[in-house]
Amino acid sequence: MGKKGSPSRGNVPVDEHFDAVYEAWKRSKLHTEIHEISKEWGIDEVIFEKAVESYSTVNPKEIPYIDDITRKVDYDSITHPKKAPFKQNT
Repeated sequence: MGKKGSPSRGNVPVDEHFDAVYEAWKRSKLHTEIHEISKEWGIDEVIFEKAVESYSTVNPKEIPYIDDITRKVDYDSITHPKKAPFKQNT
């Protein structure tokens, strides 16, 4: 039995569309990665998520919200200081 008590084939309930389930899975994975990277780098998760969602491969050098991201880095919360891409040398 799948979710909601419906029979399923594999991991997708038969009463749900594969594409919808796949998109929800992708969004969940992306959100998890955004959260983890934000913690590692000490950047605001909400702003970073907006940047990821707004990013376009058409203009790969243009990083949305880069000023907001770099302005709000919390250096004290960085979990991997050697990976901190925005840390300024002091």
